[in-house]
Amino acid sequence: MRMIGDIKSSFEKAIQLNPKHVEARWALIELYLQLPAIIGGSESKAIRYSNELLKISLVDGYLSRGHIAEYFGRYSEAEKYYKLAIEVGKSKNCYQKLSDLYKNKMKQPEKAKLVLQDFERKKG
Repeated sequence: MRMIGDIKSSFEKAIQLNPKHVEARWALIELYLQLPAIIGGSESKAIRYSNELLKISLVDGYLSRGHIAEYFGRYSEAEKYYKLAIEVGKSKNCYQKLSDLYKNKMKQPEKAKLVLQDFERKKG
């Protein structure tokens, strides 16, 4: 239990030292998603850091919202956020997140394949 508090404090300190620290916010989002509620886990706390990411990096904000929605099984919401991330970021990572959602969670392998093909077509 004590280690969890130290971990949170370390990431929060990183944010204090660098208010635009994207990775620390991602780490806190993941921490709050993975922890059971009884020891501090909370979707609302994860969303708080996702909101901060939206202000710092729109693409990270959308990806984090997609990740949170996916974690809780809200796949159509995750799809929406991953598509927004693609519009903004246009990176392979954005396309990969959407493709993985289709393939692994929504069981739509053909749609997953089309997403990656779309990335390759737009890249070239």
